[in-house]
Amino acid sequence: MITFGRVALSVACAVALSGCAANMQSSANSTEQNTSSVYAQSPGSVLTEHLNGVQQISLQELSSEQLKITFPGVTSFEFAARDITAEQKQALKTLSTALHQIDFQALEVLGHTDNRGNYDYNLQLSRERAKAVTEYLLSLGFQSDKLGYHGKGPDEPIADNNSAAGQAQNRRIEILVYL
Repeated sequence: MITFGRVALSVACAVALSGCAANMQSSANSTEQNTSSVYAQSPGSVLTEHLNGVQQISLQELSSEQLKITFPGVTSFEFAARDITAEQKQALKTLSTALHQIDFQALEVLGHTDNRGNYDYNLQLSRERAKAVTEYLLSLGFQSDKLGYHGKGPDEPIADNNSAAGQAQNRRIEILVYL
């Protein structure tokens, strides 16, 4: 009888241990799935999460490989100005923190102007605005081989150039993120 009791106890322990092992394996698989889902977030989702509630910055997914960032809540460049304002610098710092959380191939800074004045002057001004933002991003720790800039001049307005408010909206920077 004692032998039967020992066998029964051994079997009960083995069953209990196998159940624990199965639960531990199930728990490990669950943890792996949760960890994988965190790392499987798209860069757009990560940026949206970091920029949620920041009204100065807008994110638009152009394709699965390209995002466009605009700054609708930031006071734009003054007429003929090339310098980045304190408000623009703050928005770029916020964006920088978010961008450092994702893996991207390149950033392209696009400068824009309103349509007042000479076309060639506006094209050069838009390049200088984009260059100023690019240089600021470099100072925030971005790699130069991942940054580029381009001036668009007055060619892509987002607002009516017949009003001062529309012109101010057109004097802007956009950043394309290539994933």
